[in-house]
Amino acid sequence: MQNEIVITLSLYVLGAALLGYSLFRAITTAHRRGFNAGTALAAKVHEPLMQAQQRATTAAWCRLDMMSEELERDRLLIAQLQTDQAMAVTVSPQDIGLMIQVANTVELAERTWAPIKGASPMARKARTLHGKLEALNSRLTAAATQAAREAA
Repeated sequence: MQNEIVITLSLYVLGAALLGYSLFRAITTAHRRGFNAGTALAAKVHEPLMQAQQRATTAAWCRLDMMSEELERDRLLIAQLQTDQAMAVTVSPQDIGLMIQVANTVELAERTWAPIKGASPMARKARTLHGKLEALNSRLTAAATQAAREAA
């Protein structure tokens, strides 16, 4: 009877070992299959999301580059406008009147020097200067009139 107990206990131990091994194989196989299925599903779901994110990032960098270029152009335009504004001279009606008086005075000098012998070079200079002053007066008057219209 002892032999039967030893054989039965040996079979129980062998059955327990086989059951443990079978459970270990089943668990590892299930884990591996589940991991592979999860990895495949994650790749299937996340791959389009990653591509969309990469496209969005590329588009954002392009927009950033375009905005940087536009900002640089605007800075150059502002600098140019500031330079133009610094060079601009405000001309009042009194200044134009003064220029007309100077032109009349130069014209009077030209008429005075013209009949005097030996003063013809001065008369020619006065005549040239009078023409330039008249042209300047015309430009200033036109600019002041246009500025007044724009301001109104």
